Amino acid sequence: MITLPILLYPIKDELVRKAVVNTRLETVEGIMLLDKDTPLTPEYVYLGSPEDVADALSRLPQKGPLTFISAGDSEVLDPYFEQDGANLIVTSLPLFPLQNKIQRILCNYLKWVKDLDETMRSERGIQGLAEKGFEMIGYPVVILNMGFKMLGGCVPEGFNDPLLQEIVKNGFLSYDSVCSLLDEEAKLTNPFAPKIEYVSRLTGNRTIIRRIYYNGNLVARVIVTLEGEEKNEYCLELTSELSDYVQNYFLSTKASQYMASTEIGVLIADLIERRLADPEELEHRLKLVPALTITKYYHTMVVSFEERSKSIPWNYVISQIEQAIPNSCITVYKNDILILAKKQRHNAKPSFDRERMMEILEYYDAYMAIGNYSKFLTSLRPIYMQTKATIRLGKVFRSDPQNRIFHYEEYSIYHTIDLLADP
Repeated sequence: MITLPILLYPIKDELVRKAVVNTRLETVEGIMLLDKDTPLTPEYVYLGSPEDVADALSRLPQKGPLTFISAGDSEVLDPYFEQDGANLIVTSLPLFPLQNKIQRILCNYLKWVKDLDETMRSERGIQGLAEKGFEMIGYPVVILNMGFKMLGGCVPEGFNDPLLQEIVKNGFLSYDSVCSLLDEEAKLTNPFAPKIEYVSRLTGNRTIIRRIYYNGNLVARVIVTLEGEEKNEYCLELTSELSDYVQNYFLSTKASQYMASTEIGVLIADLIERRLADPEELEHRLKLVPALTITKYYHTMVVSFEERSKSIPWNYVISQIEQAIPNSCITVYKNDILILAKKQRHNAKPSFDRERMMEILEYYDAYMAIGNYSKFLTSLRPIYMQTKATIRLGKVFRSDPQNRIFHYEEYSIYHTIDLLADP
């Protein structure tokens, strides 16, 4: 949605005075030159001489605030700076240069929004949105997930900002840098607001952050870094627009489901999908998830649901499973519930309330597989694949048709045959 800060940015040095009643130009589709017979509707921004603007202001319609931009100043406009029915902008530009500049910024903005929409629906995804954001905003754009790993970004070479340089070099922020960033956010008046802006004590640059939520969970941050401390309403508005498309990307792609959870969910998804393989990065990420660092061994468990007409109340189901499997880390991954059940000895059996778990599975028409154990999180991908396959095999080869809990070790021979049979 076009706003006044975006529309007026290219003529900021030619502004003489203004009276603003509404910065959001939600219905604007184009511009129109004024004459005495020009109909006035909210779909246009109106340009004209001071006399034409004054005449139009004298016959304002009742519907919605309109926007008028005057080519030059005159005392005939003075009475209209007291009214509240229109935005009145006075510039020092002649009419035709004013028209050309406003037309250019409006066309560029509308094309940018169209490009964002197309990029959001394309394979370029988050990285493409970051690149398009940089094209219009003109300052570095990075999009980080909950684990402070870069999902997409565009940072020009030589931009002086230590945090951005670290992200570009490593693809993620170290634990110390994350703590520093969160410490700065915590000192703000409203640190948990979806939109925050501050001058970083670490870098001296103005930082604009938009938090992205999916199903009520914070899943990403869109960060735009300006050079120096100066406030920039133009960049602020464009960042909000960009963030809306990032938000829509999360809402419209199944690929984003792995990000729609807690820090544990993001970490687990990155491990399974091989986005996290570097030992140093894993060490930093684990510091953000203390619940996993105290685990000596873990069993991987997967709960899979049959197709159902009603949506699954994920948070509620997880809370129920936590009662049955108390010593565990639980998250949602690709419409399944993935559980890392902790244990301190390698020969210990996975401990959980089987009867309670069966009740949960029967109620939600779900099945659970218990996979192998490991002490290395980097082994999660193959163990997860085995555990996931166990549900499919268990439903076919189970001896008890009422059983909904399958152990991989009991079906491993079938899995081996299945793998050999797969061309």
